Amino acid sequence: MIIKQTAKEQLAPKNQILKYEKAIGFLGDLHKKYPDDPNIQNSLLDALFAIGKDENAVDWIIKPTVLRLDKDALDYCYNFLRAKRKPRTGLKKGKKGKRGVPMSKNDNMLAILWMLNSGVKVTAKQISEKLEINIRTVYRYIDALCASGVPIISDTGHNGGYSLLNNFINAPLIFDVEEQKALLHAAVFAKEAGYPFSETLNKATDKLKMYSNQEQESILNRHLAGFEVINRDIAPSVKTTLEELERAVANEYSVEIEYRTGHEEQSRLRVIDPYGMLYWNNKWYTVGFCHLRNEIRSFRAERILQIKRTQMIFKRPEAFSARQFFLQNLLPDPVSKDEMISLIISGRSEALDDLCIHWFLGHHLKERTSNQAVFLLDERVIHAYVPYFLLSYGKAVQVIEPQSLKKRLVSVASELMEYYQF
Repeated sequence: MIIKQTAKEQLAPKNQILKYEKAIGFLGDLHKKYPDDPNIQNSLLDALFAIGKDENAVDWIIKPTVLRLDKDALDYCYNFLRAKRKPRTGLKKGKKGKRGVPMSKNDNMLAILWMLNSGVKVTAKQISEKLEINIRTVYRYIDALCASGVPIISDTGHNGGYSLLNNFINAPLIFDVEEQKALLHAAVFAKEAGYPFSETLNKATDKLKMYSNQEQESILNRHLAGFEVINRDIAPSVKTTLEELERAVANEYSVEIEYRTGHEEQSRLRVIDPYGMLYWNNKWYTVGFCHLRNEIRSFRAERILQIKRTQMIFKRPEAFSARQFFLQNLLPDPVSKDEMISLIISGRSEALDDLCIHWFLGHHLKERTSNQAVFLLDERVIHAYVPYFLLSYGKAVQVIEPQSLKKRLVSVASELMEYYQF
């Protein structure tokens, strides 16, 4: 049971209401994950009451019971406890000669934080006596600090107590404007790339803005106003697939997918152990062990029509890199150096620049001059793939060597011309 008292005169100032509303959204999500946590329930109720709302404004998973005390009951409790209450030492001083007022919850938690940062272990009893609060309240505040991310170490036994992780207070808890700008720009890239947890990302960036002062927020808005990323749209179903894949990778459980390859019209069910995810050339992929093929393969997320979690678990190979595996299959090592030949291309400077950073040719660049680019490639690759890379550049580039590639380009162009004539 949670006992609360609400009063209109205790409502938050107007300029604080927006922050309370954001806090309610954040705490509401936490409550869905940890519905029976009383600290989250209390904090959520505090935020609701601060802006004049009641407990019915939230969709609770486990709804707390709120007992409202009427004036007579409050007066009776106050008169009963006043005579038994010790004078407080941890008080905010008013005018000289007047009694202080009790420290607020936030003040007490901050006081506990600094006590823990002294470097000496402190027991709950010592904190209770120092702040003149109930020991159960100390435990509740310690739990709340831990839930908010403060690394408190608890040691049991004769010499036990609470302490803070070394150098925690000295750590950069607040981002400066340049760091905030970098994070917000990175968030723009992530969202445009189809990052599956975009809602959570939005909440994180909102927090960065919320805890910035007016001058910082103005600077950030100016930097964001002129920074945009254009990428292709990703279907909502693909984002759902990516979310499930990310959870499977992190928790190491197998998934069953309905997958259609690029050269098959019919989809096929298969079970995979996803080892990792990667974003390449405007597309998302997962790399993992395929139970159907009994080998590690890569799968394009857009071709996964259905995905379902299984009860099977797996262990990811130690030091496995999805990126390294993907690139090795994309850019296979040549069988023999004897089969490597030079590809020399001349042309306009802009076109050569583009070829030098091409997703495939860029990995094989050996030399670049003002009017030429030299690549070292497997002869079979040159004839199989390079003609299709070069056709889109038209007359902007010209093949110098090998002569066999020129003939292959003529052949491919003739096939295309013949195809479109009929």
